[in-house]
Amino acid sequence: MKILTLIPLFVLQFILQPHFFENNISKKEYLHPVHVSFTTIEYNEKDKEFKILFRIFVDDFDLAIKKKYGKNLNISQGKWGNNYVNTINSYIKDEFKLTYNNNKEIELKFNKHEIKEQAIWLYYTAKQNINKGKFKIFNNLLINLYADQKNLLIFVFRNSEKALQFNPNNINQEISF
Repeated sequence: MKILTLIPLFVLQFILQPHFFENNISKKEYLHPVHVSFTTIEYNEKDKEFKILFRIFVDDFDLAIKKKYGKNLNISQGKWGNNYVNTINSYIKDEFKLTYNNNKEIELKFNKHEIKEQAIWLYYTAKQNINKGKFKIFNNLLINLYADQKNLLIFVFRNSEKALQFNPNNINQEISF
């Protein structure tokens, strides 16, 4: 596993540790004092497939879904039906887009999700035969919730790894391999 792939996990682990905060702060306040999401995109050359992992704090994701669609998913309670998955997919497809060479959109396919470390982990794949190219990434996840929202992204393609940061002033970026 590459070192840059581990950095978001380390940051998430640090953020979630309550002993770094003063005792007079309530549990709700120290869940995560920063507003951040993590996305990892890795291209598997052998399978001609992208694997995309989104890691988003559960309470932020619930709030984003409620604000956008007026639905209370209560993600942490684990009542996951078709409507639940459809709503999550709608949000991801509305707020995150990956295109390549001349704006050909890469269609994300939902695989599974897990709740770990107070975050929802969303796993997607996308079959695509790509040798090289320029990718455009639109990452608007949670941006409309917080002025200080940061979306960190690690992109691994053909043994090359690049990191990007998205924020309210920078939701579209290009990357070439």
